[in-house]
Amino acid sequence: MPSLDQLLTALRLRKYGLARHMKVFSHTTARERLALFHIARRVETNARAIEIGSHVGSSALFLCAGLRQKHGHLYCVDTWMNDTMPDGQQDNYGDFIANTKPFADMITPIRKRSDELASSDIGSEIDLAFLDGDHSEQAVRADFALVSPLIKRDGAVAFHDVNAYYPGVGIVVGEALASGKWRLGGYVDSLGWIRKIG
Repeated sequence: MPSLDQLLTALRLRKYGLARHMKVFSHTTARERLALFHIARRVETNARAIEIGSHVGSSALFLCAGLRQKHGHLYCVDTWMNDTMPDGQQDNYGDFIANTKPFADMITPIRKRSDELASSDIGSEIDLAFLDGDHSEQAVRADFALVSPLIKRDGAVAFHDVNAYYPGVGIVVGEALASGKWRLGGYVDSLGWIRKIG
């Protein structure tokens, strides 16, 4: 029998017309995906967002559902070769394109590693970043160093798997908060996000 929390989450997904997107496989929980939607809804009009680690497109669906209300755009960065996934290497770019078809007009896929990104790939300031690529401390730190200077004031950086299994993610989040340049935005399951202060 579903818990009260599961029932409330299901009701919220239906309320916002997001239940259909739950059919796409994800390592993120329903609550985490709903949180991504709400974070994306908070951005400014014509917002720009980036997702590092897109897999088969589940989180992109929820980010785009929120961004669409503000005429936003999402840059999805991945090799789509399952490089850091537990189920082994495979090309899942076709699955990503098929799954994100409802938002194809607002997604720019960038098929490369995040450490190969050029400034021309993502351009100027961004309002939101979701980091869910390689979870090693070194990679998370590099991804955060890449996006943090581009984030606008009060913009958000969300991190997936802020938990003991991936300590590097939490270390980078902690360092950002300790710098005094970021404040905690929120935390749902293993999804945490921070907002830029200045």
